[in-house]
Amino acid sequence: MIQIFLIKNGIFALKVKQLPASSFEISSAHLYLIATLYPVAGEIMSDTVEVSRDAFEPIALLVKEGLFKNEKDALKSLVLDQASSKIRHFDTKIREMQAKYKVSFEEFKEHIESRKKSESFEEWDDFIIWESYESARRYWADVEARLKGQNA
Repeated sequence: MIQIFLIKNGIFALKVKQLPASSFEISSAHLYLIATLYPVAGEIMSDTVEVSRDAFEPIALLVKEGLFKNEKDALKSLVLDQASSKIRHFDTKIREMQAKYKVSFEEFKEHIESRKKSESFEEWDDFIIWESYESARRYWADVEARLKGQNA
C-alpha cells in the first residue's frame, strides 16, 4: 500500500508497504525516478520518501483536476511515460550504432570478441557504449512491461 501524508512544514511522506503481486508496487527504481523527477524531494530512507509540498503539489493537482483517479495512478503514469521516453531514446542511440557499423549488436559483439591481433580502441569504446544502450533499453522495457502488466 502507498500512503502519502503531510508530516509538518509542507513535507509529505510517501510510505510504501509490501503489496500482493497483483497490486502496484514501488521499487527502488521507482523511488529513484520520483527523486529524479522531483529533485527537491528529501532523502530516501528504507521504505519512506519525504517529498516537499512544492514537489508533491503537481501530482496532487493532476488528481484534483480529474486527470487521474488518485496519486498512485498519477505516479504510475509518470513512470510509464518516463519508461516510454527512455525506450525511444535508447532505440535512437541503438539505431545510430547499427547505422555506423551496419550490423546488429550481437554481430558487433562477435566481431569484437573474435579479434586476435590488432585492437581498435574506437570500436572497443563503441562496444561498451552500445552494450550500455542495450542494457538500459532492456531495463526500461522491463519497467514498462511490469507496469502495463498490472493493468491486466
